[in-house]
Amino acid sequence: MRKDTCYFCGAEKTSMEHVPPKSFFPKELRQDLIRVPSCDKHNSKKSNLDEYFRTVFFGVSSSAIKNTKLRSVNKKIITSLSRNNGSNFFKVFNRKNMPLNEGVDMDRSKLDDFMISISRGIYFYEYEEIFNGKVEVIPFFIDDRDYPEEYKEIKDISIKVMKKEESYSRKKNKEVFFYSIQKSSRGYIFDFTFYNDIHITAVLIAEEL
Repeated sequence: MRKDTCYFCGAEKTSMEHVPPKSFFPKELRQDLIRVPSCDKHNSKKSNLDEYFRTVFFGVSSSAIKNTKLRSVNKKIITSLSRNNGSNFFKVFNRKNMPLNEGVDMDRSKLDDFMISISRGIYFYEYEEIFNGKVEVIPFFIDDRDYPEEYKEIKDISIKVMKKEESYSRKKNKEVFFYSIQKSSRGYIFDFTFYNDIHITAVLIAEEL
């Protein structure tokens, strides 16, 4: 793996970035976290989204709140919400610290930006090169777009893959994050799982040579 260039743009490395963010993991589940070289632009660009999506994913997950291993993450989220006066841009917990039925008010464009960075980071980690192409994000837990038929087929395939635990990589910290990779005729399909039941697929479409 090239250690001197940014995973996203190829600029000179100025720091190492955790993929996904380190803040997603409690201290007890930080063994062998994935790190990739990053430039200031692409590390700082995503940093303001880390806390946002840690709260969104954790809040939407039906199992995370019940997992005692993730208790410290839950406490940090509650502290964050209190600091932001309950948060103006998303509402996740009620007074009993349980997920609300109506879910969250989430900025979809922010989700795309966040997951594109995650996808490119994992690609760099796995293949030791920058991905050149387009990344399309398909979030199963909201899925609010009218995708073309080929993407609906990808969703069906991904759901089947998700049920096969042996197909996944990086299972050391699977209470927080794990993923699988499938090759396709146009590139790659990355299936990501956060906090056990937040499933997001990224379709990486390679540039035509």
